[in-house]
Amino acid sequence: MKIAIYVRVSTERQADQGASVEDQIAQIDNWAKRENHTVVQVFREEGASAFDDRRPIFQIMIESALAPDKPFDAIVVHTSSRFYRDNVLRALITRKLERGGIKVISLTQPLPDDASSAYLLENIIGLIDEFQSRENSKHVIRCQRRNAEDGFFNGSRPPYGYQTFLTDLPARNGVKKRLVPEPSEAVVVKRIFQMADEGFQGVVQGAKRIANFLNQSGQLNRGKNWRKQHIHEILTNTAYFGERITFRTIGRTHEIRPKDEWVICKIPPIIDRELFDRVHGSLQSRQLKNVDAKSTQVSTLLTGLLKCAQCKRNLTLRTGKTGRYNYYGCSTKSDFNVAGCNCPNIRREPLESAILDVVANVVLQPDRVARMMSELREAINKMHEPEKRRLLSLQRDASLQDERISLLYDQAGSGKLDLDSSLQEYLRVQQRKLSTMRQEIKNLESRQSIPLKKFGPQQIDKFSESVKSELLNRQSPLARQYLRAVVSEIRIKKATAELIGSKAQLAAAISNWTPQGTLKREVPSFVSNWRA
Repeated sequence: MKIAIYVRVSTERQADQGASVEDQIAQIDNWAKRENHTVVQVFREEGASAFDDRRPIFQIMIESALAPDKPFDAIVVHTSSRFYRDNVLRALITRKLERGGIKVISLTQPLPDDASSAYLLENIIGLIDEFQSRENSKHVIRCQRRNAEDGFFNGSRPPYGYQTFLTDLPARNGVKKRLVPEPSEAVVVKRIFQMADEGFQGVVQGAKRIANFLNQSGQLNRGKNWRKQHIHEILTNTAYFGERITFRTIGRTHEIRPKDEWVICKIPPIIDRELFDRVHGSLQSRQLKNVDAKSTQVSTLLTGLLKCAQCKRNLTLRTGKTGRYNYYGCSTKSDFNVAGCNCPNIRREPLESAILDVVANVVLQPDRVARMMSELREAINKMHEPEKRRLLSLQRDASLQDERISLLYDQAGSGKLDLDSSLQEYLRVQQRKLSTMRQEIKNLESRQSIPLKKFGPQQIDKFSESVKSELLNRQSPLARQYLRAVVSEIRIKKATAELIGSKAQLAAAISNWTPQGTLKREVPSFVSNWRA
């Protein structure tokens, strides 16, 4: 009989206690020789739990077993717990293999020849394996909680900005570890918080802009591109001021635990608590500059657009003591300290009238709009040429890289290569390279495909006239939507207001405008702005 060997250890500690991969292989190989079986392939899995099927070598083995050419007749494991510790999933996989003519044999737990007895014993062993796994999990979690409470690190991959420091205190697997700042990454973390708090070149930075800035400046996230989700995770992670929340979720289900079950692990801070609270409050108030979301939540015309030029925070609508007047005021003064900002309070009606007048009669002048659209097209054309060449080069490289990885898996599946730990690490590195290439390809493709229809002076004139009439009509239900299609931000200073908008956003609004008043605002954010 042709057999495949599957060996697994989930921790170094298991290997030290006599369940090493080499030991399992040796025992099965000796058994195969005694029974005149031929070992055609060895599948080695290290550092993986048998409680689920998120095991790459296990998946390759099952796929090979069910292939049409049927490279082997049985899978042999040292004990059934090496194969699976979830009895229900074990039964499903085993049944699937049996239907394909593949047996699963446990070297140390032979089953009787009688089918009924074998079925009963197999399930009893499976349930015992699962029970032991669950009991072990309880003990491990209890130790890990105590470890976290004492300030030690349980994980294998530290959060961005930190590295592990090995102590001289013994642990279950080696020695205990603590988190300490990683100097080069800690600088990037500080920069992220600084950009979110103070802005960059006079512009308040949301998560997406910060991610784009870091990617374009070559400050990657451990070899990968930053995404706005990564930036948001950092800006909302209490670990960076020294309080790392652990045991927030249940491991296998990822359900959120009750707060009283969370464990706060004290670690060296990278930023101070005051900066974190300031940035976190700003994120909540502007919701990462998602103006579209804000426009559905508030009924005021300028809320979400007005920013204080001094402290970069939002201006929000307030009511005077008598209740007669509404005014816009800086949220720093209301939320933190009245003396913390000298931005004046501004009556609502005069400010809204002035802003609408400037947008209608200055920004939307057809000649001015046509000039901005001409500048936009020139900027896009200049930007696209080198990116097209880069995109073609990346697509070729990614295709070759994908072929190399597929070939390695094909050779591993056919037994020409042994998927040992070194080959697994090599494959992981190649997969990361391919992932980085694909992410850059995705970014370049999105920059190449700007969603704009062609339009000329006639469309500009009609758009400007229609939007102007709506903006000057304070009762129009479209005024707010049109204003946000044209203006991205309004910065309030002591005696002046500066209007800022995206040329690409304006172009998309003109391109997609119809006489029925519909607008579509899916536009890129990498081209220049206009100011008034």
